[in-house]
Amino acid sequence: MNNAPRSIFTALALLSSVKAGDSPALFSPVDAVALTALPASERAVTGLVAVAGRLYGTTTGSAGHLFSFDPAERAVRDLHGLKGGAGFSFGLVRVGDALFAGTQRDPTGIGRTPEPEAVGRLLRFTLTGAEVGVEDHGVAIAGEGIYTLAYSPRSEEVVGLTFPAGHFLAHGVASGTTRDLGAIAGHRRFEDDEPCQVARAIAVGADGALYTSGKDGVIHRYDPESGSLAPLGASIPSLPGRESWASLECAATAADGVIYGGTSDGYLFRFEPRAGLVVNLGKPIRQGGFDGIVISPTGLVYAIAGERGGMPREVRYDPRGGGFVLGGIPKVDSASNMEGFGAVVAGPNGLVWAGELDRIARLVSYRIE
Repeated sequence: MNNAPRSIFTALALLSSVKAGDSPALFSPVDAVALTALPASERAVTGLVAVAGRLYGTTTGSAGHLFSFDPAERAVRDLHGLKGGAGFSFGLVRVGDALFAGTQRDPTGIGRTPEPEAVGRLLRFTLTGAEVGVEDHGVAIAGEGIYTLAYSPRSEEVVGLTFPAGHFLAHGVASGTTRDLGAIAGHRRFEDDEPCQVARAIAVGADGALYTSGKDGVIHRYDPESGSLAPLGASIPSLPGRESWASLECAATAADGVIYGGTSDGYLFRFEPRAGLVVNLGKPIRQGGFDGIVISPTGLVYAIAGERGGMPREVRYDPRGGGFVLGGIPKVDSASNMEGFGAVVAGPNGLVWAGELDRIARLVSYRIE
């Protein structure tokens, strides 16, 4: 007798008995706003930053856009669109009354092949009331797109990583000049013909230094005083043999100076810069990847883990010894998010804001405590 049909029906019955409430909602949805002010296929969010009660964001796809969002009016404005088929980098940064963003070939697969001269440019946007001024600071490193950016307040430099070779760049805000500190990323094992494994995040430490990962997951430190970049004797977590696949996907710095990070292989870790110590906190879910990390006012670490297209999951970690709490799939308009997020930040009204990395993305707000 063939028991396969009965087994299938039993499995389906078990799946149907699992309720959404079985996993706690660590990110409680508050609002979701469609980015319909932008063309479809040009809405995948790559960066978010809060300025004076508003959110500013960047997108990628068939073209990248800079947009603003006013939570009080629930209004999205398209402030600037890129030409030539380029998208914006990850890591939109604020510098006083200005924003810096880079351009790159769309990393999502939504867009088209861009015109070469449109890629790798560093743009400065000046916020003046409702108007936005645009300054093109040129191509940062020839032949490279700008993959991610961060800001060093101590040295007043915008720093970043490029793609596909993973160069570390430092751009003086006042001087307008860019320094190339060399390629720090490496190829994945047996994939020498493919792009390098480049980190998507650069963490700003409480000591003013900046930290990211390079070849084989080795942590690199940028010293804003000397303007130098050096590898440390520590690496982000990875399985033995998969070091070349390890890169820093997101990071957040706690009040005590500890940096919490998520890796491309799906590990959550803590890094203590003073001691140079990395503690592997474990892998919350089977998938690799992290979309973002934020730290609550009470010091709890909230994260969204998972890879694109693989059903992200909510995670909470208690540094005081409480371990992990696994939540459900983040909700957007009462439905499960299936594509993940390109940017997650603490924003206006004490909420966490996330932008979907999807062709018809929405801007979503959550309450975490």
